[in-house]
Amino acid sequence: CLRRASGVQSRRPYRLLRERPLIETVVSFMLRPPELLGHQGIYAPTVFVEPPNMSFFNSNEKTDLRARMKRKRVTLQSLYPRSGTQLSARFPAELLTRPGLNISGYVAIQSEIDPAALLEKLKSRGAQLCLPVMAGDDLPLEFRVWSPGDELNFGKYDVEEPLPTAKPMVPEIVLVPLLAFDKKGRRLGYGGGYYDRTLKTMRAANPHLCAVGIGYAAQQMPKVPTDGGDQSLDWVLTETGAISITGKTP
Repeated sequence: CLRRASGVQSRRPYRLLRERPLIETVVSFMLRPPELLGHQGIYAPTVFVEPPNMSFFNSNEKTDLRARMKRKRVTLQSLYPRSGTQLSARFPAELLTRPGLNISGYVAIQSEIDPAALLEKLKSRGAQLCLPVMAGDDLPLEFRVWSPGDELNFGKYDVEEPLPTAKPMVPEIVLVPLLAFDKKGRRLGYGGGYYDRTLKTMRAANPHLCAVGIGYAAQQMPKVPTDGGDQSLDWVLTETGAISITGKTP
């Protein structure tokens, strides 16, 4: 069952400036009010370098961005209905370092790319699969063993999860849905922080953990706004190919 989400597009003009390809340069910049140049009475914008960790987005702007990217993803889903199948042909061989890898998938909701065909292929190549389970609002996700065809329960937010009787598993590769990403591996999620808390906890225990974002190629942005607790991706897999961010393998 697909749940559609929609939102209101931001009318803030400086956000549109930051999303233009022209600004995908060595540094980020923004425009200050015009300054008088010399004695000719000519006004022109002044460009300056953005200080480290400075963000153009406050919490309300990030919420607006999520709403806009949800609407965009709905459109992409209708334009590219075979994207889920295409994913299975694009998964990087470098990540399948050995048989029996523990890989976490997800059950697609809303307009997320459905990874079902990819998970079937990974299972056929010897991977051990699992799905995430919400343990609590402020807790990391847990993972339980799952195989294609296994019965599922509806958990919080009507997300399908393995049965409580399924055995726990610790994944070595985590497939992560997203609303947007950039070339640095920054990810825009839904705002609950579940995957950020999970990746932080798991990376502390296993520095070789690989986080693979799953999305449409058109969900890439010049720069995704981040907060202190946001976790970056190691790879991004789209319908057009795989993007290595860190080159990490499990």
